[in-house]
Amino acid sequence: MNELVREHTKADLLCMACAGGLVNHHSPEKWRKDDIATAVVDIEFGAGRPALTTA
Repeated sequence: MNELVREHTKADLLCMACAGGLVNHHSPEKWRKDDIATAVVDIEFGAGRPALTTA
């Protein structure tokens, strides 16, 4: 996660998170950069935090 935060802009991280299925109605664009990076890691490893599920 720290590597993602260092190497990518917030916009890049948001694109990755949305491409991975982050639900738009949770307003991820208002999240902090490290929150988005955490979501990207969760999506990548299939952790599926409740805030990210579509069901």
